Amino acid sequence: MKPLTGMTAWVVPLAFLSGFTSDNLSVVLVALSAFLQSCASPQRPWRWATLALAAWAAGGVVVTLVLKAGADRYFDPPDAADSSFTLLAAFAGAYLGGCLTWAAGRLAREP
Repeated sequence: MKPLTGMTAWVVPLAFLSGFTSDNLSVVLVALSAFLQSCASPQRPWRWATLALAAWAAGGVVVTLVLKAGADRYFDPPDAADSSFTLLAAFAGAYLGGCLTWAAGRLAREP
């Protein structure tokens, strides 16, 4: 297991906290997390999308446990539409970040 360093050290908690937020904001935060990680390290963008989704899911599990404990006035229960949009946004953000970094590298090498 590799330690979390650099940008990943603060972007993964951002994805984790997105599990606590409302539907639209969580999609944006997970996509931003995957995008930023992929821009920092463009190799294997699926890896950064998976890491962002895992952190988001862990935040969702915490919310579900809080809801089961009876503190339902603080959080809304997650729904299936939120999950599918978050999955799509994470992979799209990661691949967009990888493509953007690849294009920037190509432009930097041109004379």
